[in-house]
Amino acid sequence: MTTLQKRTSIPLALPTSLPSKSERLQSLAIRQDRWTKYSVPDVDVDAVCRAVTLHKAFQLQEGYVIPDLPKFSDLTPCGDLKEEDDDELCELEAHRLVQIANSEAAIRFEGSESMLGPADANGYFRLHWLGQRLIQALQICKHDALVVMVEHIDRNLHGYASIQERLLAYFDPATGDERFSGPLLLQGEEYQRYYHAMVNYLTAVLVKIVLQSFRGTYWINNIIAVIARISAKMKVVGHDLPAATEQTLQNGSDARSRIQKREAKNAAYYANNPGLGFNRNYKAAPPPPNRAGYATKYFSEMDLLHNAVIHMLIDSLSAFAVSNHLAPGVDEFESSIALYESFITSEQILLCEQRDGGIGAASETGVTRAFTAGFEVCLRTWEALEKKPTSHTNFSWTSLKWRCSYVDDEGELRPKSRKGAVKLGSMTRVITATVLYAMSSGTFSASLHNLIDKILFSSGKDNRFALLLVEQPKMICTAILRTSQYESRRPTERENSDACPVSETFLLQKRAVGHNEHGSSSDTYAETLSWAVKSPNKTVTLSDREQAKRNLEAVKNK
Repeated sequence: MTTLQKRTSIPLALPTSLPSKSERLQSLAIRQDRWTKYSVPDVDVDAVCRAVTLHKAFQLQEGYVIPDLPKFSDLTPCGDLKEEDDDELCELEAHRLVQIANSEAAIRFEGSESMLGPADANGYFRLHWLGQRLIQALQICKHDALVVMVEHIDRNLHGYASIQERLLAYFDPATGDERFSGPLLLQGEEYQRYYHAMVNYLTAVLVKIVLQSFRGTYWINNIIAVIARISAKMKVVGHDLPAATEQTLQNGSDARSRIQKREAKNAAYYANNPGLGFNRNYKAAPPPPNRAGYATKYFSEMDLLHNAVIHMLIDSLSAFAVSNHLAPGVDEFESSIALYESFITSEQILLCEQRDGGIGAASETGVTRAFTAGFEVCLRTWEALEKKPTSHTNFSWTSLKWRCSYVDDEGELRPKSRKGAVKLGSMTRVITATVLYAMSSGTFSASLHNLIDKILFSSGKDNRFALLLVEQPKMICTAILRTSQYESRRPTERENSDACPVSETFLLQKRAVGHNEHGSSSDTYAETLSWAVKSPNKTVTLSDREQAKRNLEAVKNK
């Protein structure tokens, strides 16, 4: 896992002198206007469907509409689809996502218990194989979006060239085949059914986390519309990924040809043209080829939302498609997350360990806020999953344990915590639990925070485009995901206490755990979900958050 992105904190760029009381009150009022309490969403499906076809009539200002703009996530080049088919497929996805958005029910994965088999090595290999295909489909979506941007907005080909190289690393256009892909673990109707189920679940979870994070009619309608378009395109290109890759590369080639022809005509008007009387030895750089006219806002917003959605989906899928060759076996891993208080400052600290052993941390308020929103969505589904009957073998399972305590405005723990544990015996239940887990941790939270930041700083003061942040409860929490293969090979006692996974650190054992509660129902799986390695020479106190707080306060008061 790459390190969570750490950006320069906004307060560092502010004046160090204290503003006047009136200025502070005015600033406070503006900040309060940016917040809203969580409520059951009421997304207008007709408005989202109009946003799906925004390219047909983009309203720049009231009464000022720009028609016939280039389409992002266009489906018509993929197969024999017509414009009407494109609209119909995207609107079907929009209806599905709006129905999920407006429901308070926990998200469910559409699939039978036997889908992808039991939670063993073969099941995880199939999930890894499926995750790779989903990432490749998203890269095709990203390449097509960049082709539109390169042709109309800028000449920065770095991102375009990078994604093209990534596509060529996996596919050979000369033969139309995937390079060194190994056996096809899923084929035919079985592959299509599993692939579509994964796309549906991924996009549903993303919509839920977005609505838990922020509101604003304009942005919510547009981001759900973009997710609907990307979802529809993933399903279309997933039918034949080699053919779709060849098509998107051809789209890029055609765009480059159009750009070259256009620039050849425009070259006569550049400042270094000899006919304009300039020094022939003067080599002026050609101007940026912005051909967006008055529709720059359309291109900028579509680029922002498409990139954000694709990056967030790829960030979450990286937990399934393991590409790190130094990682342990496909079914031998542990992953953990912890959110705890600094106590030294008002910040919270997010610590994540991915299944390949990579560790990332972040303390920026926006990242921890995005994580909290995702974890709230996780809790609803995990608690619903815990209530369902489960079956698993004694040899192959994946376990998940979580604990969440809420903190009031005075920094004191609230009386009750939310905690639970499940054993996942089938890959269907593994997917149900771990897609949410992946979307609430790792680089996903940083990507969501970056999207919110960019919207806040680009929406201006026009109330039509206002974005409201949903108030998040302050919490400390932990979650551990572990497979039976990993559990069976864990040492009973470590020789060096410093060499341990995140789940066995002091921070997760004490600082991120709220109440000391014994004999709870969660202890059913204590043998396989212990917070730390059992040692006859060491007693671990799980709920020592208050002691850690008092110790730090004593140090500060000296």
